Amino acid sequence: MKFQATEQLRTAAARLARLAPEQPLVPMLACAVFRCGHGQSSDNSVTLNIPVDVGGAEFAVNAVRLSAALSVAGPEAELSLGEAQLTIKGGRFTARIELLDTHAFPWTDMPTASRLPAGDIIKAIQAVSPFASGNGWSSVVALSGSRAMASDGASLLITAPGVPDIDCSLPAKAAQIAVLLSGDANEINIDDHALTFFSPDGSWLRASLVSTEWPNVSSLIPDPSALPSAPLGLWDAVSQVVVFGDGPVCLAGNLVSRDSAEIAIDFALPNCAFLADVLFVVAGVSSHIDLTKYPRCPFGNPMSGVAGSISGVRHA
Repeated sequence: MKFQATEQLRTAAARLARLAPEQPLVPMLACAVFRCGHGQSSDNSVTLNIPVDVGGAEFAVNAVRLSAALSVAGPEAELSLGEAQLTIKGGRFTARIELLDTHAFPWTDMPTASRLPAGDIIKAIQAVSPFASGNGWSSVVALSGSRAMASDGASLLITAPGVPDIDCSLPAKAAQIAVLLSGDANEINIDDHALTFFSPDGSWLRASLVSTEWPNVSSLIPDPSALPSAPLGLWDAVSQVVVFGDGPVCLAGNLVSRDSAEIAIDFALPNCAFLADVLFVVAGVSSHIDLTKYPRCPFGNPMSGVAGSISGVRHA
């Protein structure tokens, strides 16, 4: 069976390939399956489904190799489906990709339950998911009390406005992939097992939920509008010294310093020290911070609604 590569197929293959694990435990976790006018890939925690016309063919191949072959073969690529391999030809280029067993892939049907407007849920998850790390509750993104929440488990708690009436937890990796691949989602569906994002083009992404319970952090979430503005020049100074050395960023007097570099600002600072990468993150999302509450300083941005707290570190 032969069919032409289309722009729709190239785009779908590229998106499906981004979900494939770099070193999958089994080949099926790195494959793209095409069936009934759809392409689908999954890493067990996230499933992506994209409408795509492959001329009625049904097959499964390594997603990364398919995307790469279509890219190199160019817009005039022709695909030929044999018994054991998919051949892709374009100009002087030919690639032969082994076919995988489509029945071994855990195909997921589109959820049919009622949907809700996505609102700002994508923006909320995008704001907090990069900061979830570690184990237990600090490795998930929580959606609760109309807010999205994440933490690094030690130094940083960050929250952003979410969607009312949603209470669930996503693995941090699943949340990050969901944002990456469903940035234009306009509807969501939630059940006991997964949160699904639906996009206007007919594609959908389903992220598995986890049952990890978050601690009560409400007392650590400030009202951003009640916080003092960050000292003038502080965030610029942090961004300028953060690349120097390996130690914490220290604030003292009117100096912002890190190891071999320091810069003066026109503001008297309390004696503080923070992990450099964490403070740099806060500098990028916050316009307000109360350094007088050190060693745990509340921060926020009244415009975006982002709010949280950052903990200081010991420094000689």
